[in-house]
Amino acid sequence: MQSSEESDLAAFIVRFEVPFGNALHELELPSNTAYSDFLADVAVAMGMRVSSLRIGYIFSFWPKSPKPRPKVLDGDKTWQTLLRDARLWLKGKSGLKRKGKQSAKPWHVQIEDLTTENAGTGELKGKVSYMYVFCIVLISSDSFRDQNNR
Repeated sequence: MQSSEESDLAAFIVRFEVPFGNALHELELPSNTAYSDFLADVAVAMGMRVSSLRIGYIFSFWPKSPKPRPKVLDGDKTWQTLLRDARLWLKGKSGLKRKGKQSAKPWHVQIEDLTTENAGTGELKGKVSYMYVFCIVLISSDSFRDQNNR
């Protein structure tokens, strides 16, 4: 028979929904996955380099109103916090009231791309292609040059 400490350490599956353009990839990873391996899998799913990732997460079991803000997922410490919170949810120690038996409802972790957020306000900006901005700058500078050469 396992002690409660040993069962707390038992691996479980965490289902992630990872953004890819306007769609979602689903990843299922064991809870004993290293943070660096998790990042590599998320980077592949998002079509990005690991060094470009700026991600957060929202649990599907969090209240929907008010809309939850993503928690930043930026290192092993926050990765361990995510896993601890998931483990608590599964063990029924999250403090959230659930109807019926102690079996956990299906849940997932929504990964959020934080690179589109305005760091000062936390408000979302529209996704703007860097190529689009670059073209606007070139067109503007060409127009400026044409006006000054007349």
